[in-house]
Amino acid sequence: MTSRPFATVAIPAVCHVGTLNAADKGREHPGSYEGHGLSVALAEHAEHWERIAQLGGRAWWLLRRDDGRFLDARALTGPQRRSIRDWGQRQGLVQRATVWAYERHDDELGDTVSTLHDTKSGALQQADDEADPHGRVRRTVTLRATSRLRERLGVRAGTDVFDLLAVCYVEDEMPGLDGVWWNDPVSWMWAPRGVILPGRLAGWQARQVTRRQALEFADAQSGWV
Repeated sequence: MTSRPFATVAIPAVCHVGTLNAADKGREHPGSYEGHGLSVALAEHAEHWERIAQLGGRAWWLLRRDDGRFLDARALTGPQRRSIRDWGQRQGLVQRATVWAYERHDDELGDTVSTLHDTKSGALQQADDEADPHGRVRRTVTLRATSRLRERLGVRAGTDVFDLLAVCYVEDEMPGLDGVWWNDPVSWMWAPRGVILPGRLAGWQARQVTRRQALEFADAQSGWV
């Protein structure tokens, strides 16, 4: 039986708020959802991420590539996620770790959200702080970053690092893709986002734009994703 191919998404234009200099990554925010690449979003969501990441006053950039294509991280199947996880363990980038999760339902997201804790007492303390009658504490298994992953990405990484591992997987194993895309729902703390890998950035045309130009571009090109 042939394994199912990885789903990808074609995105020919994205926005970045900040600097295009890779050396600047991590100077203000030691952690990153997207690893060592260039964090990007659709032009229509750039303002949202500007607020979330507290990037007010930074330059806006429009990046274009007619054949831009990303791994669709939210469309990965269970076997595909396990394949990436196993690859990461063989590479010494991650280790499986047993932790305690506090879970609750987020009405705005319409989904369950969780935070991970090394100890049961830590999870129970958050449960007490949240005081959500529907919240629960349970033991679960996740991926913990090794020093090799932290050194490779140059960002702070602890547990629940599958997304960061996926970035490394695409970089090493999927040379035809530009990066990874997470098609998350829009909420007060999330929106669709992606990353262009450092070695693939040269294939994109970048120009600095004003906020108004970016939003006008978003209106003209709505419906791509």
